[in-house]
Amino acid sequence: MYIPHSLIKNGWKRNVKQKKKVMIKLTKSNAKEIKAFIEAQVFKKVTRMSIKSRKKDGGEIAIMCADGAQLVDKIAHRILSTLDRERAIRNTEIIIKRTIEDSQKNNDDEAVVIAKISKAVTEACIKSIKRLSRSVMLHILTANGGPLLIPERSPLNVNNARNFLMNQIREAIQIKGVRNIVLYTHAPCGAAGPVCMDIKEQLQLLFDAENELIIRFPGITVTRYFHVDYSSLPQPGHKSKETYFVSREAWEKLKKGGV
Repeated sequence: MYIPHSLIKNGWKRNVKQKKKVMIKLTKSNAKEIKAFIEAQVFKKVTRMSIKSRKKDGGEIAIMCADGAQLVDKIAHRILSTLDRERAIRNTEIIIKRTIEDSQKNNDDEAVVIAKISKAVTEACIKSIKRLSRSVMLHILTANGGPLLIPERSPLNVNNARNFLMNQIREAIQIKGVRNIVLYTHAPCGAAGPVCMDIKEQLQLLFDAENELIIRFPGITVTRYFHVDYSSLPQPGHKSKETYFVSREAWEKLKKGGV
């Protein structure tokens, strides 16, 4: 293809204006809602009892929003949640103790001791991660809005997005034989924001999605999680990113109270 020299010299002229990069931020209203749901125990700290991504538990299908800013954190959470943290801490303490004892026998100076501890702990961590990766079976499905696309009434259900996601879930169940599904929604959400969806509405859609999946795929188990990125609006007592288990029991109790 011939390209005029003048065009190369002057640069390509674009007919379409470049969109500015928009950072989705947590609002004060969002934070207030989240705090209320934590106090009502709708949002609970995650326990290992709710994790079923290990192969011996049948693995799981994780349905998440495709938000690049939070996706990696959510995936890491799913995998690392299978780790027995207390056991890992004990093993690390044992490694450090043994390394120090060996260094004392060799009369190593402080710098050598620190280097040996660092090497020993790093090698142990690498082994643990490799072992963990072999034990986890995680089938991840992502789409803008994630599980909020599933309910037919969802304002995010446009252009057959719901049908596409449901077909993906069906195929994953049939091909992998996975019977555990985990639903992840989050705040701030770039898909929920433009349709003025608050946290309460996100949660209702999350439970609607669970109900629909249970009806469509009998015999599956569904768990719900809510990921919050506090980095744009730090909250006392919270990390920059937190993941909560969403309790149906507490949600139903709250709804009866007129929420």
